[in-house]
Amino acid sequence: MWQITNDGKSSSPDWSRPSIPSQRVETLSILKNGSGSGVVTSNPAGIDCGLDCSETLDYASVITLTADADVGSAFTGWSGACSGTEDCQILMDDVKSATATFFDTNVDADDDELPDYWEQQILRAYPDDGIDTIDDVLPEDDFEGDGLTNREEYSRQTNPTDPDTDKDLYTDFEEIQASSDPLSFDSLISAYEQRSPAITGGANHVVALKMDGTVYAVGSNGYGQLGDGTALDSGSPVRVSGLVDVTAVAAGDGHSVALTDDGTVWTWERMGRVSLAMVLPQTALRR
Repeated sequence: MWQITNDGKSSSPDWSRPSIPSQRVETLSILKNGSGSGVVTSNPAGIDCGLDCSETLDYASVITLTADADVGSAFTGWSGACSGTEDCQILMDDVKSATATFFDTNVDADDDELPDYWEQQILRAYPDDGIDTIDDVLPEDDFEGDGLTNREEYSRQTNPTDPDTDKDLYTDFEEIQASSDPLSFDSLISAYEQRSPAITGGANHVVALKMDGTVYAVGSNGYGQLGDGTALDSGSPVRVSGLVDVTAVAAGDGHSVALTDDGTVWTWERMGRVSLAMVLPQTALRR
């Protein structure tokens, strides 16, 4: 259709497309730090740093970053928009930047027989404890107090910031003393069978006595038979509250029993309250 202008002349219609507001985008930048080398990639694809270390992404999109060290290097952690040592997810609600640090595994700048890359995990774990540089990480120190020096932790490749590297409720030191592998989490039952003085099962729960005289339980807890003061089931072992110096344990359908070294028998059920059952002579098995 032709249009008539104010001056009486005709003109052709405007067929141009209306402008569409542009989608908001944000920029993600990746930096690399340290004496080593490696590559940072992303999912969805876009970052390959390497060569491509910056990407423009839709606002509010989520991107996952993965750091892979080259041979002879170790990835020691993120900083900036990421933290820790695992894959990192970033919500792109603003301009973001993340730094991946790689260390040459052969570098030992302070000449203490602990490679710099390995010492970084201690520096990250104790940022406010006066442990500020690799010079503060001493081979004969035991930072987390598990009985193993940093030199021993490095030699065995256990975690110097966690006394129980494999999360099986036994410290690395306890497992080494028992000739067990502190880096390998066996199945729950086999681990307890190998390292506990006693293990017993009820209808749907298991009670285990550790070598140090403490007691742990796992499984159904509807009657409080796990002894943790709740009625919540647990797929991981929980410590029975208040029991020490235990020498024997037993379990029933909905209750558990322990004998301490002074001849006292304790039982727990009904919301997990550990209560005195009886006192027996030292030669008896119950109290």
